[in-house]
Amino acid sequence: MKRLLRLCFIAFGLLLLDSHSSAQPAGKPGAKPMSMPVRIAPVKQATVTQDATAVGNLLANESIMVRPEIAGRVTGIHFNEGARVAAGTKLVSLDAAEVEAQRAASAAELLWSQQRYDRAVELYRKNFISSQAVDELRAGLSRAKARIAEDEARLLKAEVRAPFAGTLGLRMVSPGAYVKAGDDIVRLEDVSVMKLDFRIPEVFLAKLKRGQAVSLQVDAYPGRVFGGQTYAFESSLDEKTRTVLVRARVPNPGGELKPGMFARVSLVLETFAN
Repeated sequence: MKRLLRLCFIAFGLLLLDSHSSAQPAGKPGAKPMSMPVRIAPVKQATVTQDATAVGNLLANESIMVRPEIAGRVTGIHFNEGARVAAGTKLVSLDAAEVEAQRAASAAELLWSQQRYDRAVELYRKNFISSQAVDELRAGLSRAKARIAEDEARLLKAEVRAPFAGTLGLRMVSPGAYVKAGDDIVRLEDVSVMKLDFRIPEVFLAKLKRGQAVSLQVDAYPGRVFGGQTYAFESSLDEKTRTVLVRARVPNPGGELKPGMFARVSLVLETFAN
């Protein structure tokens, strides 16, 4: 019985082998076996970054509202709205007639005080007057010098100048208008470099460093990516959100970015070689 089973298994195996051989296509005599194509490429090293995303606001590098330090009537406007100006550019002139008159009076008083003091010194050397009289005249001369210095400072303030280079906004005064000290004249902003403020969760605090790369996108320029670097962090976290305020500089040579723009921010925290 065992021998009969063994013969059956052998016969079944031969039948399977024969059916497999008949299913293979007949090749040409001496033909080489087919080979699959293989593409070889060099191994490239890449870098992997850990990023943190946030939303931020853009601010001007410097921004002030230009205001006069003294009151007076506007006698001249020397700028065009929206123009770029250099530091020290004269923007507005105020009526300085009263200040000039006061300066002239102070100059005359200074000359008189100087002459009196010089005569007193000569008399003191000849023992005609006391040293106390000379000291009193010297004090009067110092007061006269202080008054004319004050008048000259007021005269300089009658010309309102740009404290730094930047772009002007819309003017808020007209020729002939009377302005008080502190009245708004025009906004001046330096937008050659923008400040970018955004918040990062507390969990990333240990990885924050100065000089980390940031990229940002704004709705005004779809698909365009602007780049910058971090340079400062707030000294404490916001107690409600547990986030730290980060500030970055973003070059803006073309002036496309404007103060007040909303930005989507990506901050590179770490870079790894892969």
